[in-house]
Amino acid sequence: MADDDYTRERVVEALPVFGASLTHFDVSVDAEMPLSFWTMARIFDAAGVMGRLRELTLATEGVFLNEQVATALAAACPGVTRLCISGCPLFGAGFGSGLAVDRGALPALADLDFRLVRGMFALWLEFGALVAHRRLTSLRVSASEGLAHPGLVDAILGCAAFPATLDIGGLPVPTADTLRLLRDGRAAVECVALELPPLTLSPTAVAALGPLPRLRRLRIEATSPPHPSRLRVRPWTGLPALVNLSLCLRGTRAAFTRSRLPALTWLLRSLAESPCRATLRALSVGGSFYVGAAGAAPFGVLASFPVLASLSVSVELQAAAEAGDALPVDPREGAAGAQAMPAIPRSCYTDVERELVALLPRVLVNLQWWHSC
Repeated sequence: MADDDYTRERVVEALPVFGASLTHFDVSVDAEMPLSFWTMARIFDAAGVMGRLRELTLATEGVFLNEQVATALAAACPGVTRLCISGCPLFGAGFGSGLAVDRGALPALADLDFRLVRGMFALWLEFGALVAHRRLTSLRVSASEGLAHPGLVDAILGCAAFPATLDIGGLPVPTADTLRLLRDGRAAVECVALELPPLTLSPTAVAALGPLPRLRRLRIEATSPPHPSRLRVRPWTGLPALVNLSLCLRGTRAAFTRSRLPALTWLLRSLAESPCRATLRALSVGGSFYVGAAGAAPFGVLASFPVLASLSVSVELQAAAEAGDALPVDPREGAAGAQAMPAIPRSCYTDVERELVALLPRVLVNLQWWHSC
């Protein structure tokens, strides 16, 4: 909708008639004609109490969300269980506190979803007040721009319960803050699905992945994974109920080396030695690693997984590696590891996919590769 007199008045006239019967309400704002905070607040004021409303989506391009909007929203939507805010909103003072459960706002809210493009720093100033003391079953926060703020982890820890589903993947949260979150004892009791920010893989980080006995779905992105000889702990032993695992190995440009493959091989072998070997049904592996002569061999251990039904492998090919440039590797790999990576023909990955299908005849296999810039 646009902030012109005709549209505004038609919406304001219709809401008192239909508002009481709405169960879902989606406010989508034209990016070229954003609503003022006064108009947004007036929409909720005009609606009265939408007692049947359970899901509210605000696709707010350029809308200023402040305490006035929050107060009107809370009064109009007392029964909302799911709130999604997306786009490029501007967060003003009082928005979070205006929706605080301690003020009686949105007492039934269980599913909170922020899909933002920018404006993240301003959000953290209000985010803690919004989620404090709430029992959220699902919390998702994503952004394509903007710096993460330590207030994110503090806010999650301030919830009355650890969210059963927590998705903060892709946000530039420091590994130390992520580990602080994982050490919350409530996670072991309540968490069933977890998507983590990029994590520097270290013995401390690996050990922090458990025990999470109820966790069924995990997505983890490991940046600059070390050579496996440096890791003497097993990452999956504390995840006995894991059903779906998504694992991505990435690093800086200098870290796109042969050592990604030993790290991947070690992670797969440690999976085969863990309790979740008996429960894992879907495995997704992606990132920057060189297959080369190893072919599908690192994935051979998956043949012992009794219920594995799906394997997805996405390989990111670095242009420098394709050109044959030498890249630094772990010293333990010796002189052979320091040689330039050869060009990688398309047929190599076609052969690998064929080998995977032969190794895992009961598993649906999908192999993809692409070139990074």
